[in-house]
Amino acid sequence: MGMRIGKYWQLGKFTHPNPPHKEFFCWGVSNLNDEDALRDAQKRADCIIRKMQGFPAHNGHYEADIIEELVEKISEQSIVTRNRYGARVLNTCDVAILDIDEFEQSFFSLVANFFKRIFGKKIPVAQTPKETTLQHIDSVLRAQTLDARVYETRAGFRVVLNTSNLDPASDAFLAFSRELRADPLYASLCKRQRCFRARLTPKPYRMRIPVCRYTWPQTEAAYKENQRWVERYEARSRDFSVCRLVKTYGNDFSKNAIIRFHDELTCTGKKLA
Repeated sequence: MGMRIGKYWQLGKFTHPNPPHKEFFCWGVSNLNDEDALRDAQKRADCIIRKMQGFPAHNGHYEADIIEELVEKISEQSIVTRNRYGARVLNTCDVAILDIDEFEQSFFSLVANFFKRIFGKKIPVAQTPKETTLQHIDSVLRAQTLDARVYETRAGFRVVLNTSNLDPASDAFLAFSRELRADPLYASLCKRQRCFRARLTPKPYRMRIPVCRYTWPQTEAAYKENQRWVERYEARSRDFSVCRLVKTYGNDFSKNAIIRFHDELTCTGKKLA
């Protein structure tokens, strides 16, 4: 699997070899021990120095780490992390995942829906933004004849594909994500981290609880403090869903272990958040 995430993190202090010899800090990561993490920090520092000197930087993948707490390992190609605002996130190469959050709506539809709300008039051809987006997703998936599951989210839709052949770092994935009108920042993140990502638990502010700044790595004292917030957040999350299944395409793959895990966490609450 291309994704890089480690158990051990160490912060190294380095000095630029050229005047004015400025100091800088760099995190290193390892799954072995702290010493190996420091060696990784040195490699990263060397990469940064080469860039600052105008040379091509080797090992560019050092910039694509998942700098989040590792919460659970599901398989060799699927893990769960906790992101910067405390939500659990699936990082996987076992299935392909795309989020489509932006809608297109015609001016006529906007006007028609406005008058419908004000006067109760029945005006034809006034698709909602979500209906327009779902229609586009449907046309793309039917043309591709893919095995897929489409979920509704609070802001749009999530498309999960039953394929391990779609490399998140490939041009084919970027082209397909553009065709589906997926969030370009999401596609870029998938490419850099070499895995697909899907939020599994709600955004805190949508549940009306304080947002936690869950940076990683963090000190032991900060971790203990944050765990009190996490307990409250996880308890509140049980009343909400991140998404709900609306349509399937092709062969059924609902028994896939990652799909079962995803659906058990994201589709059980009553309200989308």
